Amino acid sequence: MGYSFTNAWGASWETYRANWLKLTGLSVIYLLAIMPMWGAQMVQVIANVLQKEKPESAEMAAALGSLGGILGCVALLYAIFVVIPLCVGVFWVVIRAVRTKEVEFSDILQGFRRFPRVLGIYLLVVIAQFVPMILGFAVLIAIVVFGVGTERFKDGVQWTDFDDYSRLALVGGLGWLLACVIVSWWIQLRTVFSLAVVCDSKLGAPGIIESVETSWRITRGNALSLLGLIITVSVVMWASVCCCVLPVVFFGAPLTVVILATAYDQLLAQDGQATNPVVVQP
Repeated sequence: MGYSFTNAWGASWETYRANWLKLTGLSVIYLLAIMPMWGAQMVQVIANVLQKEKPESAEMAAALGSLGGILGCVALLYAIFVVIPLCVGVFWVVIRAVRTKEVEFSDILQGFRRFPRVLGIYLLVVIAQFVPMILGFAVLIAIVVFGVGTERFKDGVQWTDFDDYSRLALVGGLGWLLACVIVSWWIQLRTVFSLAVVCDSKLGAPGIIESVETSWRITRGNALSLLGLIITVSVVMWASVCCCVLPVVFFGAPLTVVILATAYDQLLAQDGQATNPVVVQP
């Protein structure tokens, strides 16, 4: 079955209905894994609240702020070495479930087994997405600085500080920034399945560049459809979040991952790759 928006949604329901309990277990594992990161963020939030709302607790706020900074660094390392490969492993489990209609929890280690490549792809994709954003903001900041001067820029910039030509340049800079944001989103859509490819053993354990190239190839001509798919599954996710925690765990999160995994497998099949299940090799 080739990929389409409706095919991805339709085929995902069968996988979800057959494995919803195990998929819920995957959601619980992932949510438990990211709790330490939430804890680090909560410490920093409490420190900021104390600093703003209770000036008399400045010493405690400073101590919590320092602790939050340390925990933030630890959380970053934890995200790199634990959360990212675990997220990749969870997605691989769901891909295998889409193909075989069975969930094998042992597959969750696939991201750790190929951690160097997973980390390399993650960094490469993040850098590729941030380059257009950096270029966009750099040009906009340069226009503002040269338009009003460095001294006034330090004191705060108002629209009335610009002359007519500077205002025209500023509008052009904002348009350039919007174009860079669109390019960044487009790169994200085209590389969204890179981490799935690197763990897909049926593709011959591809390297970093090969994985990105494969994701780029299979998403060619489907970027807008994938954008619509991601928007709709995001709506499902946030709707379940607004309802309560339980709908997220047993419905929102599992169904979202199943739909994305189904889209990946259909795109791979459409690209001419076989979809027969294989034994995963470390």
